[in-house]
Amino acid sequence: MSKQDDVSIWMPIYIGDILAMTTRLTTEQVGGLYLLMMDYWKNGVIPNDTKIIGAITGLSSSKVKAFIKTITNIGIFSIENDELFSAYLDDKKSQATDNKNSKSEKAQKAAQARWNKASSENQQNESASIEHTPSNAQAMQTQCPSNATNMLEQCPSTSTSSINNTHTQQADDSQNDKAEQIRLERSHQIQDWQAPTLDLMRQELSQAGFMGVLTENIYQTHIKDFKAHYAEQALVGKPLNTDSLRKSKLRLWIQSAKPPKQAKPNQKLGGPNDPLAVNHKFRPQDTGVVKPNTIFEANEDGNFVARPIEQPVREAW
Repeated sequence: MSKQDDVSIWMPIYIGDILAMTTRLTTEQVGGLYLLMMDYWKNGVIPNDTKIIGAITGLSSSKVKAFIKTITNIGIFSIENDELFSAYLDDKKSQATDNKNSKSEKAQKAAQARWNKASSENQQNESASIEHTPSNAQAMQTQCPSNATNMLEQCPSTSTSSINNTHTQQADDSQNDKAEQIRLERSHQIQDWQAPTLDLMRQELSQAGFMGVLTENIYQTHIKDFKAHYAEQALVGKPLNTDSLRKSKLRLWIQSAKPPKQAKPNQKLGGPNDPLAVNHKFRPQDTGVVKPNTIFEANEDGNFVARPIEQPVREAW
């Protein structure tokens, strides 16, 4: 990588991502994480060595082990071949490099277009100075009419600058089409991504301290919403390119989701004229209160009546 293309001198910080992933870290661990991220951004993979990581983060040896376990659990870093590897940072660095190269290429094309325009105008001026000599009476008659105010203005002439501008615009359009195609491909990759199984996701959530309930139906709903959201993000240039990053994002998505609402015991359904109470057969002596562990069944008259459940079933994972 040339010095011009090197993006290691700066590192983008996505506040939403970082805050979501560091809520369980102490202030000292957050500071150590930033130092470790900057070292990885600058130098690449980091050996999984207590002394080296302690030197980078400034943490004591007794704290480094707990620190490594914490940052691998939240998904920013992972351990492969006894080295700390970050798919999250690699993805961000790849995006930064692509953006820098794209801007550099556009700047070069714009500079080339300006140079071509200046060169063309110089050639036209030289040609005009030869044609407009006093000895050439025919050329003098072709000069544009002007008064004392516009004597210094040049006569309108055909220039190739418009052609150069057209070529530049076509190149920019081609570059934009290519970028749009890449964004569409990454969006389709998110939609076609195979999410982890329910058991694997439950294990990761358990390690992260998640105490909620995750059934198969709820999990599939999360996956559907997750893919729809990040497929749209890919279309605006914010893709999730690696499998490990997608798994981490999905885990955070589930952790941050609100639990589904459940019916409360002794919930009032309303009076006989309440359209929300159509599943209850009201009589004058009814109170409009549904007791816990009760279901509704249709009787011979086609009316729904309440029947208690002897052994209620509770779904758990």
